[in-house]
Amino acid sequence: MKKFFIGCGVLTGIGILLLVGTSFFAVRWFKSNAPDLDRLDRYETELTDRFGQVADFVPPAQGAYDPERARLYVKVRRRLHEIGAPLRSRIQSDVDKDSPSHRGLRKFVAGLKSGAAYLRDSFEYIAAADSILLEADMGRGEYVHWTGLLVRGGLSIRGSDYLDFDVDADDRGPLQALGVEFEEDCRRVFLRQFDALRSAKDDDPWVQLVLDERARVRHEDGLWPFTGKTLPEPLDSIFAEVETELRRTAPQDAAGLLLDNVLGARIDDDRGSWRVEFDR
Repeated sequence: MKKFFIGCGVLTGIGILLLVGTSFFAVRWFKSNAPDLDRLDRYETELTDRFGQVADFVPPAQGAYDPERARLYVKVRRRLHEIGAPLRSRIQSDVDKDSPSHRGLRKFVAGLKSGAAYLRDSFEYIAAADSILLEADMGRGEYVHWTGLLVRGGLSIRGSDYLDFDVDADDRGPLQALGVEFEEDCRRVFLRQFDALRSAKDDDPWVQLVLDERARVRHEDGLWPFTGKTLPEPLDSIFAEVETELRRTAPQDAAGLLLDNVLGARIDDDRGSWRVEFDR
């Protein structure tokens, strides 16, 4: 098992995976095309300093969500959807060719022809996403929270719609495996955001409702709170206002789900670095 700790986002692991098996090519490529890693680190550091880590976001007690923040989320989401279109298309093309035979590192590198482009585009996407979040004064934690409530809950999108949860882990292709890991990590951190409300559950029926729903889905693969159910007020009214726009940016395939989760997957250390594990 080879582990990569990448400060600027999990998706960059795809590109790094494609390059580590061909070090001479990687050196040549980096000399002429290396992304601005300092800029990416600055964005992430500023996001973390201003908003904390993803799991640090605390939902409002009594369900007092601000509709203006939901509208802002929709605007941010639309921009991320637009800038992510080329990368999303490339990922899905390779997901369609994905198979367990590509798990060997060198076979995977040989099977995906544009490793350098993956790396460059991954860095660029994550840097642009962080820049958009900073401009909107929204942390990754709040973005992931609205995604969990309105997209995964409101639109009832399940991870199993596009990912092979029923397939043994060893029988998944590498991109499917990465997608499942992203999905599980992002859902786990979303559920963890509600932990801060536990002390209020006896005095707040809304909190008790959310915690009960959280417990219901906790051990269900690819199932998020309120998936397939009506959102409790005031979330249902907020969702009704933004549903049409959300459907335009909802994940339509495994690649869309992967990019949807990239801002919320596992955080492993105090600085908020990301860990991605690849089988060799």
